[in-house]
Amino acid sequence: MRIMIRHRLLCFLQKRGMDMYHIICEGKNVSLKEGSTIGNLWEKVRNGRPEEDAVLAYCDNELADFQTPVKDHVTVRWVDRKDKQAYMAYQRTLIMLLILAVHDIYGPGADVEVQHSLGKGLYCEFCAECVPEHAVLPQEMEKLETRMHEIACAGYPIRRVLISKKKAIEKLIERGDRNSADVLSHLSIRGFWAYRCGEYFDYYF
Repeated sequence: MRIMIRHRLLCFLQKRGMDMYHIICEGKNVSLKEGSTIGNLWEKVRNGRPEEDAVLAYCDNELADFQTPVKDHVTVRWVDRKDKQAYMAYQRTLIMLLILAVHDIYGPGADVEVQHSLGKGLYCEFCAECVPEHAVLPQEMEKLETRMHEIACAGYPIRRVLISKKKAIEKLIERGDRNSADVLSHLSIRGFWAYRCGEYFDYYF
């Protein structure tokens, strides 16, 4: 009986060990449950540090966001806000917030096109149906900025999802972006990673 109990206990401990991933982070060995994300790792080792200290991470020199599942036996290095890659991630997040705010205020048929860089910012244009007959007025910009803050404060998650080529083309056609749909239809891929916030998705991240 004792041998059987010891055998079951050993199997239980082995099974628990198999469910744990072992990561090297900041020179220390860290254990996480299988299925954990980079974000879970940061919360475990954060120790009161500000959010700006870790915006992204390098996993064995491969850039990853906080939603990326952690792999076993990898070395993780944090990317702070001062890094160029982190700045670009913030910029793309702001673009998505702007597009969501435009959709909320002007309707789902509205769209924003990012044309090019302008100093430390970006030059964007709204489609003609979005703001007819005039450029965006200061009071409209204030309204958009307010809505962007509201969306950010609400904490709507931006999720990384694997989307099929067919599904992406359907979504692009639904929102009237046939040019992007045509370009995507000629690419020899089955699917790709996209980012979704609510009902909106995009693949520019």
